[in-house]
Amino acid sequence: MSDPSLGRSFPARAHAALEDAHLQEALGIATTKFIGLRKEAFAGFPAGEALRDRARAIKEGTLQQLDRHLGRLADRIEGLGGHVHWAATGDEAREIVLRLCRDKGVRMAVKSKSMATEEIELNDALEAAGLTVVRIPSPTEWAADPNLAIPVITAALANNPATKAIVYPGGQLLGNAPTYMQAAGKKPGEVIQIGFDTSPQIVEAFKQGWVQLTADQQPFLQGYMPILSLCQQVVYGLAPINVDTGAGFVTPDNYEAVATLATEGLR
Repeated sequence: MSDPSLGRSFPARAHAALEDAHLQEALGIATTKFIGLRKEAFAGFPAGEALRDRARAIKEGTLQQLDRHLGRLADRIEGLGGHVHWAATGDEAREIVLRLCRDKGVRMAVKSKSMATEEIELNDALEAAGLTVVRIPSPTEWAADPNLAIPVITAALANNPATKAIVYPGGQLLGNAPTYMQAAGKKPGEVIQIGFDTSPQIVEAFKQGWVQLTADQQPFLQGYMPILSLCQQVVYGLAPINVDTGAGFVTPDNYEAVATLATEGLR
């Protein structure tokens, strides 16, 4: 299910976007307001530019050794019982996905927009293989107010009653999965709910049987610890901290182990 707005001319879409209050607010936050807040933050932190340079160097250094880091990631995933598929080209990536669909007897795919899948033209390949592809747009304002997604998700389910799983692009939407399913008249477990992050809402959804899988990204380790490491390197000349944020996946079998940390905002 493609975005219906793509069927209109560019001037018509541009005019509609200019009149979209939510979009204009999001653009304001992402541009003017963001720049102002950044200047304000850096004004009280003289070492900020040095940390930016150091962060850029770490990123570039990581990219230079990407094969080694990807190997470590694959080992971690496989050690937790997952499967890793390697693709050198878009053709290989599409074939892997199609093979998995054939092996599992998949007839319908419901997905949010992904730049990677757009670049390898996965939707066209799935449709050419006879699958029904339902793509749900995920505008930025949904993260601020997940309830805005209720009419879209419920309509998608009503139009595609055979849907067995939904993959959400972020924790805000996954935490609101019970609301979407109840609005659609679904029971816990009737449609598998998958996503990213943990939160008090997601933990409660696990407890009630609404959510079946999420990737535990540990924002505390991703956010605070890297900044602490950069400060120690710039100010004290210490070696960088090696932080493993890939703790694995949270399921109905293990969610209680991270429930307290999620409530505290540490997972």
